[in-house]
Amino acid sequence: MYPSILKAFEEEAVRKIDEALITECHIQVRHPECLLETIINLCKKYHELEKQEEF
Repeated sequence: MYPSILKAFEEEAVRKIDEALITECHIQVRHPECLLETIINLCKKYHELEKQEEF
């Protein structure tokens, strides 16, 4: 992906994560950008486990 598109996607993802935490969980995180990598890793792990169940 182009760096500028990827950067825009990451910024949008962080913004949405921050909004969701505030509205859904009533939690305000000082550095929501730090959560992005953790959430991506959780999604990857989820998809790996889902593939294992298919077999």
